[in-house]
Amino acid sequence: MKPVYEGAIPAKPEDDEFHYAFAGWDKEIVEVAGEETYTATFSTTTNEYTITWYNDDNTLIDQTTVAYGEVPTHADPTKENNAEWTYTFAGWDHEPVAVTGNASYTAAYNATKNKYLVVFQDEGGAKLQSGEVEYGTTPVYSGAEPSKEATAQYTYTFSGWDPEITAVQGAQTYTAKYSSTVNSYTITWLNEDGSEIEHETLEYGITPSHADIYKESTEEFTYTFIGWTPSIVPVNGDAAYKAVFEVTPVDPSSKTFTITFLHDDGITILEQVTVEYGEIPVCRYTPTKMGDAEHYYTFVGWSPEIVPATANASYTPLFELVARQYVITFKNYDGKVLQTTKVDYGAIPEYTGATPTRNGTTQYAYVFTGWTPELSPVTKEATYKATFERTARIYTVIYYDEDGETELDRVEVAYGQMPHTSVVPTKEEDEEYYYVFIGWTPYVTFVTKDASYSALFQKKNKLEGIEDVESEEQAVKIFKNNILYILRAGKIYTADGKLVEDF
Repeated sequence: MKPVYEGAIPAKPEDDEFHYAFAGWDKEIVEVAGEETYTATFSTTTNEYTITWYNDDNTLIDQTTVAYGEVPTHADPTKENNAEWTYTFAGWDHEPVAVTGNASYTAAYNATKNKYLVVFQDEGGAKLQSGEVEYGTTPVYSGAEPSKEATAQYTYTFSGWDPEITAVQGAQTYTAKYSSTVNSYTITWLNEDGSEIEHETLEYGITPSHADIYKESTEEFTYTFIGWTPSIVPVNGDAAYKAVFEVTPVDPSSKTFTITFLHDDGITILEQVTVEYGEIPVCRYTPTKMGDAEHYYTFVGWSPEIVPATANASYTPLFELVARQYVITFKNYDGKVLQTTKVDYGAIPEYTGATPTRNGTTQYAYVFTGWTPELSPVTKEATYKATFERTARIYTVIYYDEDGETELDRVEVAYGQMPHTSVVPTKEEDEEYYYVFIGWTPYVTFVTKDASYSALFQKKNKLEGIEDVESEEQAVKIFKNNILYILRAGKIYTADGKLVEDF
């Protein structure tokens, strides 16, 4: 008979590498012929483990299953680049090894800071400097300072870059920018003979102009100013313009003459008039001449003196130089006008009125001390205000004897102060009474005006209290510091009978 195994299916605990499945007995079961041992056999299956692949930010890249003992592999992962960095896979956080259990690997990357092309160019696009600069670094232009060729109208000065230079965050082009200054040119005005009348400096684009000029007529010809050559155009460079005159022959039979009135420069025409022979020419305009802060000019006539016309002639104005005068006002402290006068430029104004005053109070008196601001040479209209020094008023305090007439002391005391005197009034005793000074009447108080005080005495009976002293000896009166004491039996008593220990 064949033996039959009736127990539980044999099992073998798995280990890290394998798990086991019952595969039968080590030999075929046969009819029992004697004692026999059958040993369970097992098939093996290699264990597989989960390998997890992470990116460097711990995000999952992949999960794979790998058999025990095999070394796991994975394609190189990537990390997205940004403006600042470029990332290159550098490996895993630890070298992959033969699988013995579940495992994880985290990608590691090399970071390379990006560089960007920075170009500095001129306004027209011409490249001045270029090169790669790392992200976050502020580029520096190290070339020659850019320049822009001047035009007739403008001179250009380099003023910086557009846009403003900042730390690199990507490719960037900076373009030179310039500030412009309008050019100025010299314009020269010439007489017909080429001599210079004057010159001036004007900005590009301004149309120059000049007053008409005069040329003295001769017996043969009269000259009339008709313009300038070349024709005046807006300023575009240095230029010179020459005066042009129309020449008119003088008709000997003519009875009229051209009289020209000039400004004091002897060139600029104020007015031209035509007069008949013997007529006295008259200018309709009164010539003027610009003065300054110190002087002005007054028209006083013509040079030469105007005479009846007998030929073409010209006259130049004469001016008298007069010192300017300015109104100077003196005011009291309260703004009341005390004096108004006109004073020559450069002279120091003088106040000629009564000395300014300011009413005082019972407490203060005011004394005029001068003017504010301090008097100074005249350059324009000015106002001066009186200033005063404030002083406390002084009052007289008189101390009288009891009769109110005999003056004992007189003191001067400032307003608000308490008066004092060193005088101690006395009053002569009589047969019955002696007198003790007890103060002043009225009561002494702070000074607010002149005041007077009279001495006040208290009357004391000489014999008052003597009867209270028990002694058969005759009492003797003693005065000390105007106070009555009693001497009896070798002891000193007050007038009211009290023993005086320290006399």
